[in-house]
Amino acid sequence: TRGEVDLMLCLEESDNLLKNRLPWAGRLPVGSEALVPVSVADANGRPRHVLKKGGHLRLIGSPRNSFAGRLVAERIEPLLRPYQAEVVHESTFLAGVKEMVLAGLGVAWLPSSLVMGEVKRARLAIVRHGLPAIPLELGLYHRLDQANAEALKLVWSLLVSSNARIAGTR
Repeated sequence: TRGEVDLMLCLEESDNLLKNRLPWAGRLPVGSEALVPVSVADANGRPRHVLKKGGHLRLIGSPRNSFAGRLVAERIEPLLRPYQAEVVHESTFLAGVKEMVLAGLGVAWLPSSLVMGEVKRARLAIVRHGLPAIPLELGLYHRLDQANAEALKLVWSLLVSSNARIAGTR
């Protein structure tokens, strides 16, 4: 965002794309992702930690000044006000948050691509009732006012044509 890189791949909110703050950059949409609420799975593959009226929900999250932490604070915490929810651990390292969930410490919102392997193996379970996922976009940004503009233009045109070819086969 300070203009110090030529290409940047990032997760973004659909209604708050980074391109609105980077008028000098082009954007190529390259996919989507979601932060999904996950818990360690019980013996039947269901989430061990679930949202219950009058129940206690242990949360594992990211600090509010991080991207994931801000999203959960803005979009999820208001939904949890009627419940006894407590943040028991915070980390900016999402793989570490995942390990805390696997250890059974609580529920966390993590990128679906980071947890789907464990969900398929029934080590983790998505908490579906009462806890929404947070949809995100994956965008690739570029700037063309750098010293290596010609090389970047070539790379960008290859990425755009490759993305169009892939989108056409879906």
